[in-house]
Amino acid sequence: MYVCRTFRSTTAARTSPCTGPRPSASAPPPRTRPPRGRSGLPGPETTGRINRDWVLMIPLNELAQMKPLTLARALDSRQSSSKDIDKQEHLALVQLITARTISVADQIKPAELAQLWTASMSTLKAAEEVGVLTTEEGIIRRLNFIAALLLKLPAPTVAQITNVNEVVDSGLRQIPVSIEDARDLAPIWRELEIAQIRTLRSAKNLLTPMLLIKRKLPNARLSGWEEVFPLLP
Repeated sequence: MYVCRTFRSTTAARTSPCTGPRPSASAPPPRTRPPRGRSGLPGPETTGRINRDWVLMIPLNELAQMKPLTLARALDSRQSSSKDIDKQEHLALVQLITARTISVADQIKPAELAQLWTASMSTLKAAEEVGVLTTEEGIIRRLNFIAALLLKLPAPTVAQITNVNEVVDSGLRQIPVSIEDARDLAPIWRELEIAQIRTLRSAKNLLTPMLLIKRKLPNARLSGWEEVFPLLP
């Protein structure tokens, strides 16, 4: 009995003794990579500006390898064309720039940290605009960001670079329950309905970073919440 066997020749084409040469599948076109200049960013060096179309082509793993300030400039260009960015990338970009900023916060100049802060806030705003983060989640991330910076830098430096008062104010406005109602409900939260418990937990999630910030940057508006906070679920 003769068995027809298909085998691969030394060339790219596949050959069969029964059917003869079979055309090989067309190879995918080679991936184009944006040209790199001295700055490490795509685009012509002669203009000194970043080519936004090339920046959109940079994959996340390459962005993660960039130095923090180079990353900030790249993200600024990406945010200007945020509609062209896959929604799934937005959260990864938020996590990337905030983590890189915190990691070098005490190693760079205040002016450089201010650039990273601005890029981080732009990235967060873009994530909120496309619906990847809710308003509450965005505020909590901003508050946690500031609380983390306060662990590495003097409070006056953080206050100068970040809009901490504005962020805390937005957090207070976002709390979904008044301090009077929270004071009454928190001690009996186990007896409440699920919706009420979720409301109190939302308040706690917002208050947690705000009270950490208050340790370094006092805020009289948070004083009353310090008594209620330990009772929240």
